[in-house]
Amino acid sequence: MKGPSGGFVLTAEQLRTVTLRQIVVAIDGGAMLQGCALGLSQCSARQPCPLHHQFLPIRDQLNELLRNHTVGELAGKVHDGLGFLKQFS
Repeated sequence: MKGPSGGFVLTAEQLRTVTLRQIVVAIDGGAMLQGCALGLSQCSARQPCPLHHQFLPIRDQLNELLRNHTVGELAGKVHDGLGFLKQFS
């Protein structure tokens, strides 16, 4: 649901289940997590861009990282002083 200052508020259940990947896809779409490093629409294993083979493992690692962590985990680290997020006023 929408937050009081234009952001969004998640329920306790959503904090435990919503992954960072879901947030990235909802806000920015999935192109960065699926597409070409250079943004080319024709990039593929058969027609690779100059960065294709180097970018694939990075993209896969990023997807795994975002898929395996929830919003609640990040909030917990910030709450416990183990991480920092800029607060907007």
